[in-house]
Amino acid sequence: MVDWVNNPFVWINAILGIITVVGFLARLIFLFGRWKGKVDEAQSTFKTNLDSITKEIRADIDNIHTDVKEIFRRMGPVTATSESPIKLTDLGHEISVRLDAGAIADSLVPRVRARVSGMQPYEVQELCFEYMNGDEFVPTNDVNALILQCAFDKGLKRKQVLDVIAIELRDRLLQSREE
Repeated sequence: MVDWVNNPFVWINAILGIITVVGFLARLIFLFGRWKGKVDEAQSTFKTNLDSITKEIRADIDNIHTDVKEIFRRMGPVTATSESPIKLTDLGHEISVRLDAGAIADSLVPRVRARVSGMQPYEVQELCFEYMNGDEFVPTNDVNALILQCAFDKGLKRKQVLDVIAIELRDRLLQSREE
């Protein structure tokens, strides 16, 4: 048993084994360091790209936000809601009172009443808007001046003011059908 401890072949093999294990571990450490360096570089590149993309997206969102504001600015104030049935907004009620749109609508009911016979409420509504915005409605000079002045004062288009009268006309026609 004592012979193997003194045997130089055993010592050489033991030293070579230790050198091999240390070399293998050093190689693993080197490969791990290389791998970590590549991962860190990839993460850095990804973060840089992500930051760049995020900035582009933010700029695009800001542009969209600006465009939406411009669209709403160009649309101007709204006199009627788009819910069903179409109703006057607060601005629409204000215009209706100022124009006395109810009285204008009352004067138009006899001209239009026969045409709405048998129509569904939606069809009556469409007819009223077409009547007011088409060539059939010819207001007196005083009423036309009042419509134009109201549109000017409120920053509206003439059509928006006529839509208020159309809604008043629709309500009166539908009410007269129920009576």
